[in-house]
Amino acid sequence: LRRKQKIACPERFPIYFNLLLDEIILPNRKIKDIVNNYNKEELRDLFSQITDDNKLCEFVKELAAYAPDMSEQRSSIFLEILFEIQTKMTKQETFNFASYECPKCCLSICKSMGAEQTKKELIALIKKSDLHMFSILMGFILEIECFYGRIRVRVGSLSNYSIIEKNHLEEIEGIIKQKLESLANESNPLDACAKW
Repeated sequence: LRRKQKIACPERFPIYFNLLLDEIILPNRKIKDIVNNYNKEELRDLFSQITDDNKLCEFVKELAAYAPDMSEQRSSIFLEILFEIQTKMTKQETFNFASYECPKCCLSICKSMGAEQTKKELIALIKKSDLHMFSILMGFILEIECFYGRIRVRVGSLSNYSIIEKNHLEEIEGIIKQKLESLANESNPLDACAKW
């Protein structure tokens, strides 16, 4: 409903009766252009320009609505950028509504990619992550672990992390161990744990 701009979408309803056009973050045409054409640098610039929490939050919700339309290549780019944004917010200790919407958007993108591609993307992100992004990725992966009952502690509030197969977790855990050893040689991994 959101992607198709339907009035039945509860979050879209007020837009149809709002006479202040400047409150509309980006027109639908522009969002489609961003989803289909922006490269990584253009996306980074765009996200740095959208500094207002409500606007960033709404924009990330729009991206989540368009996730099913993204190609694998575009999904990969957006997933990386969204984890970068979460990392940046964590480094700046900026916790706001957008920090809750970004993981939801990542979830939508991962669901649209499918289990095998999501596994590959998560492994690639883990391998190239710094300490702070690694901690964000671990929070995301802990949610997946929780979904499958591999850990009993509820980490976050998202409900359906069945975005990869249970057997993929063992492969990802091996990559995590390697990355953790690498990070331990570079810095103190416990520094990032405080951000969880």
